[in-house]
Amino acid sequence: MNDPRRSPASRSNGRRRDVLVGSIETLLLALAFAFHAGSPPPDVNEAHYLGKALHFWDRSWCRGDLFLESADAHPAFYLTFGWLGPLVGLSGMALVGRAVIWTSIAAGWVYLSRAVSPRFPAGLLSGILWLLLVHHGHMAGEWVIGGVEAKGPAFALVLFGLARAARRDWLTCWWFWGGAAAFHVLVGGWVMIAALPVALLIERQEDDAPGRTGWRAIAWGLAFAMPLALVGLIPGLGLEKGLDGDALALARSTYVYLRLPHHLVISQFDPTRILWFVALLLLWVMVLGGVPTSRAAMRIHAIAFGSLAIAAVGIALDRYVVWSGDLTFGANWLRYYWFRCSDVMVPTAIALGAAGGAASRGNATPTTSSDGSIRERHAGRIGLAVIASLSIFALWASAMDRRADGRPGADRQSLPRGENVAATHQLFDDWKRLGAWVDRNLPSEAIVITPRDQQTFKWYAQRAEVANRKDVPQDAASLIEWLRRIDRLDEQPLRRNQVEGVDFGLLIYSDETLRELGRDYGARWIVVPRYQVYLRGRDSTPTRLKRVFPPPDAPAAEQQNYWVILSLDASDSRNDEAVPADRDPNDSVDDRVGVDERSGAGEQAGVDDSR
Repeated sequence: MNDPRRSPASRSNGRRRDVLVGSIETLLLALAFAFHAGSPPPDVNEAHYLGKALHFWDRSWCRGDLFLESADAHPAFYLTFGWLGPLVGLSGMALVGRAVIWTSIAAGWVYLSRAVSPRFPAGLLSGILWLLLVHHGHMAGEWVIGGVEAKGPAFALVLFGLARAARRDWLTCWWFWGGAAAFHVLVGGWVMIAALPVALLIERQEDDAPGRTGWRAIAWGLAFAMPLALVGLIPGLGLEKGLDGDALALARSTYVYLRLPHHLVISQFDPTRILWFVALLLLWVMVLGGVPTSRAAMRIHAIAFGSLAIAAVGIALDRYVVWSGDLTFGANWLRYYWFRCSDVMVPTAIALGAAGGAASRGNATPTTSSDGSIRERHAGRIGLAVIASLSIFALWASAMDRRADGRPGADRQSLPRGENVAATHQLFDDWKRLGAWVDRNLPSEAIVITPRDQQTFKWYAQRAEVANRKDVPQDAASLIEWLRRIDRLDEQPLRRNQVEGVDFGLLIYSDETLRELGRDYGARWIVVPRYQVYLRGRDSTPTRLKRVFPPPDAPAAEQQNYWVILSLDASDSRNDEAVPADRDPNDSVDDRVGVDERSGAGEQAGVDDSR
């Protein structure tokens, strides 16, 4: 703190000490983030975002992939991180990106915390508390610390902007939020909308007010921020170009009701998640009523109230859709992530209020020796100790839970699981071996039909795929094409298997139909679970598609891989079964690993996969 009564040398030493303490808190908080979210890449959304970023810089990589060649919705992110791909590869991009983003978020949080309470260790403890509140208390699947994606740098800039707003700097805060909108237009845009009433109503000043307050500062700040925000807004506005009428309505309905209702439609949220968020709101009320709040903290609380107002609009829109049955109206208006901002801002207000208030009370210099003043300091220190103990315990528990599986987050979310950890890892190892074989043996321009329950084929195989359920294009035209492909490759086979009471997967189609699918999408290979080849051969007409992986000359252990690759070329039509006819089916891979495919399918509850 700058005290005019202190000498210049003393103030300089104080500033250096503040920088040193802040740097230490930032480093420790970044390490806490890494302890919480650190796992082998790719984490959830990393294969999606980093693959797009790499393709942005190297158009030859996975050429022909529908998702990669669709419109680029986040060019600022691709420009910032994609150039690393040709230099260090996808895994290197993930590790470097995590280090940069997590450290930036940690620095932004410590800077924000010191605006509310400059006392050590308020920044570290409140940051850990914030991480855990977002992780456990979200309503709409939002998270901040995780894999590398566009909202990571956006949230870092949001925190720096909040720090400036807390310091009553209504000029530069908009610059940071405009930069956040450049990376992710909804992350930065919603914070700007939530903060604008605070700036205009609560902080209104005369136009000639000194410093960076008042209408003039707000106007100049917004004037500088809007061009930055347009970097993210213009690509978003172009995503529906060329479509109207029924086609546009289909694209919006697919996005809202089929792909992302767990983020967008509150009537379809997990009730448990809503209860957790209600508990957060009650905790927030307790913090507001029981902890002394500075004016800097009140500005953050006010912006959090603004985020709740945005969420209330989302609730009202959803209630109208439920009441009227007008799904087209819902698809038009519910696609804007009305609950994203409150999922982050409410935990922000709680963490700053609780940890910052306790730190301020516990480290306050007493003005009197009264028993009340001493008791207040003791209460603050006890509060800090309680927050530290609970936060460290919860951080440890969440990190251990995340590491219990051991696989990367993206594979943990989608790949099949076995009956135990060893079986699950066997499946994961089989998947990586398949990807490595494809990378070594298939042409670089190859396009492959891939299984339903995966999202990392491109990550391991470095080859294009026809479609998968995770990689949903952002532009409307490509989204409709994705829907058609998913229907042919996923929904129709699933329905036919259910009607016929079998589990053939895509092999429910005849060989000629599979070849036709390949011709339609330029795919010459198909990946299927090996047991489905066996089941079709046992219960129906055996496939005549040639198996190319595992190759016939592979070692016996590799012959047991859970997945096989079949050629769709018409010239490759001999019967080369994945499970030899003389092999006991009880020795097949599905029995060896005790696989339960359904346990890994789809999206985990409460895990964000938003765009």
